[in-house]
Amino acid sequence: LNFAFMLTAFIFVSSYYLKQNNIKVFTEDLQSTGLFLQPYISDLYLAGKTAEIDQKLKTNKDNFYRITLIDREGRVLADSHVDINAMENHLNRQEVKEMFEDGYSVALRRSSTLKEKLLYVALPIYKDGQIDAALRINTQLRSITLLSKEFFAKNALMLLTVLLLALISAYLFSGLLAARITELGRAFAKLSAGDLTARAHISGGDELEELGENFNLMSQNMADIIKVKEHSRAELSGVIESVNDIVLVIKKDGLVALSNQKDYPGKYYWEIHGLAILNKYIGKTNNAELEIDGKYYSCSIAPIKNTANIVAVMHDITQIKNLQKIKNDFISNMSHELKTPLASIKAYLELIAGESDETAKKEYLGVIQRNAERLANITNDILLLSSLEDKKRLRPAQFNLQEVFKEADTLLAQKAQSKGLELNFHEGDANINADKFYIEQMLINLVDNAIRYTETGRIDIEAEQDDFGTKITVADTGIGISKEHQQRIFERFFVADKSRSKRSGGTGLGLAIVKHIAEAHGGKVSLKSEPGQGTTFIVRLP
Repeated sequence: LNFAFMLTAFIFVSSYYLKQNNIKVFTEDLQSTGLFLQPYISDLYLAGKTAEIDQKLKTNKDNFYRITLIDREGRVLADSHVDINAMENHLNRQEVKEMFEDGYSVALRRSSTLKEKLLYVALPIYKDGQIDAALRINTQLRSITLLSKEFFAKNALMLLTVLLLALISAYLFSGLLAARITELGRAFAKLSAGDLTARAHISGGDELEELGENFNLMSQNMADIIKVKEHSRAELSGVIESVNDIVLVIKKDGLVALSNQKDYPGKYYWEIHGLAILNKYIGKTNNAELEIDGKYYSCSIAPIKNTANIVAVMHDITQIKNLQKIKNDFISNMSHELKTPLASIKAYLELIAGESDETAKKEYLGVIQRNAERLANITNDILLLSSLEDKKRLRPAQFNLQEVFKEADTLLAQKAQSKGLELNFHEGDANINADKFYIEQMLINLVDNAIRYTETGRIDIEAEQDDFGTKITVADTGIGISKEHQQRIFERFFVADKSRSKRSGGTGLGLAIVKHIAEAHGGKVSLKSEPGQGTTFIVRLP
């Protein structure tokens, strides 16, 4: 089947090139004829004897060639085979148009007059140095085909001999090549299916063996390249996935091509919740600060070299923003908290300077003393908070919480008794490794806070240990804390009931100190509370 195909192809290709050769021969012959007739017809044309030209041409109409004279307007002035009065305008004929443009033309096309394919050659007729008419010579293409048939007829025996020998050679050669070609095809099939271990085992010392060796080398190189590429991709993916920032590689059309967020690739960035805000910045700026659902991001946007893609890296700066806000609030609140007692001290000092009544002076000095104590308490609490920022100041040691319970009971029992409250430190065996001073401060602040906001009832302090660490609980029967205040109760200077805090001498820093001490020890503090039903603070230490 393959040989038959090759034989057929050979015949058609040979016929084609033979035909092309014959066309070339006829073209040269037509050109020679035209150049021979050109001076004679040119003289008659310049003399205005177009009728004589037409008559002369028609006397030779049995000639192998057809000759036509066409003026610059496309009118046929003379023709060797057809009545010129029956012929249409020829200005748009391919060979005529090209001749008037280029001064010479060759065309192979179907004649609309004779309704068959013809070979045309057109030569110029000059007048006053310019092309004024076209001398066109053409011949029928069937003559060329006939000549090709004659060629094959004359050489039939030689062709049959050659074909027979080719058939026998091809049969023997194809038998020798079939197995090796099949082996090579099998190897290519395995490689195209993704098997990079595919190898071709071909011998023979010829080009096929060399081709097989080149195939094996190519397969090995492909395997090495893909291995390196996969390793690089794995490393890149590992790096991107390990980055805490949001990384996006965005194509020119907005499609996310790569990201360390598993749900992002394959989506347009504006389809991803919150990222439509990037419309404002892509292509306009390299850096931007974004707010998405209450979170703040520092976004860096840059083009990727040698591509139309861009990379966007979004760094979460919410904590920095919150810390900045806390810092500003802290400074504002601290200024306010210090300003009030200082103003009071200043005012009462002015009153004492102008007061002669000793009783009034003692009253004024009592107010000054209370405000001075408040200033001292605020200062001490601020210094304690500042020291907690540096965890290196912690001095952990092994001790039992009962020691801290006894110390707090000694310091606060009288204060609870003065309000008629029952203060209960429950015994429990809880050994911890922590900074004893700070744990005491934490417990004292919690119990003092419970006494301050409890009018009647009791306060219970317990400690217990489990597999997760130590749990300290301070529960009261006080006024409780509303839901909207529970989120902010550990902020510095935040007080739910400011009038009560001022009456009781609170600084608004006690619970912030509790939170910082717990976190400095790797723990955390939480609360459970309902307005009017008391509050329970829970501290967990690892």
